[in-house]
Formats: sequence, structure tokens, C-alpha cells
Amino acid sequence: LLFVSFGEYGVFASAGLAASVGMVASVIFLALKFGYRPQLKVETSILKKVFHYSFANYVSNLLNVIPTLTLPIIVINHLGAAASAYYFLTFMLINLLYSVSNSISQSLFAEGSHGTASLRQLLKSSVKMLLFIMVPAGAAIALLGPYVLSFFGKAYSAGGTETLIILSIAAPAVAAYNFGGVLLRIRRQVYSLIVMNAVY
Repeated sequence: LLFVSFGEYGVFASAGLAASVGMVASVIFLALKFGYRPQLKVETSILKKVFHYSFANYVSNLLNVIPTLTLPIIVINHLGAAASAYYFLTFMLINLLYSVSNSISQSLFAEGSHGTASLRQLLKSSVKMLLFIMVPAGAAIALLGPYVLSFFGKAYSAGGTETLIILSIAAPAVAAYNFGGVLLRIRRQVYSLIVMNAVY
């Protein structure tokens, strides 16, 4: 609310401020809970070990985020501001569903990276958890999503319902992508990861 009067700059500033506050709060929590003390020090030996893997992951993540950033611009250029607003709100809503597979896949990555348990067993339990949460959540969003959109106006429900249904149907593909990416990261097949993101 403090940045509403600044228009689009206010949106940018509020997002940046939220990220900054979250970062500071995280550092304070780590310091108080675990005795962490941040230092301006670069361990070159460690950097050399992780550079190849980290750089490949950076390129992969960049390829992953490009469509998310460019698609709203394409929509507004070809279909206008109203269609862009419908798409953006619909995409924010469907992200609640996509975040389920993203969160579970990241947990799989954390557990699978330790190598203390069978990766196959971890994948199996993760898929079960995903199905248990995602199937009813996807059905709920597909059924109730139009009503949620209507809270912002009838035009949002009329203009965004079809997109919402299509994105809901795409949820299994998004989940497969998330799990595939995690498996490639665990196995350190970073070039395959880059190719997957380029195709996806």
C-alpha cells in the first residue's frame, strides 16, 4: 500500500523491498539459530569445484525463466492490455498448483543429493505425495478457479477461464519437467539439463 502511488515503479520497489527484508531476516535467523557469521571471503578452491556445475545450472535456470518473462510481453503486444491482465492473474493462480510439484521435487533433490537412501525409493514416495496433493488441488482449481477470477470482475472470469483450464491440464507436464530436472541435477548431467530446458 505504501508504494501504490508510484504506479509500476511501486510494484518493482515493493517486490525488491520484500526480497531484501526476507534476505536480512534469513541472515538474522541463521545467526541467532546456528551461530552463522557472514564473511566477505571467497574460497577459490571450492569455487573451482562447483563452478562448472553451478554455471550449467545458471544457464539452465535462465532458459527456464525466459518464457515466463517474455510471454506476458508477447500477449500484451499482440492481444492488448486486457488480455495480458487476464493471463497474468490466471498464471498467478495456476502457480499455486505448479508450486506443489516444485516444492516436492526440491525436497527430492535435497534428499537424493545425500545419497543415503535409494533414489528410486525417494522418487516413488515423492510421486505418491505429488499425486495425493496435486490431483485434488488441480481439480479444485479447474472447478473453482473461474469463481476466484470473478472476484476481480466478470471480465477476468470470462477472459481467463479457458487459459486456466489449459494450464491446469498442463500440470502433469510441469511436474514431469520438475522431477526430470531434479534427477538430472542429482546425476550431474548438466548438459542434458540445459538441452531439456532449451526444448521445454
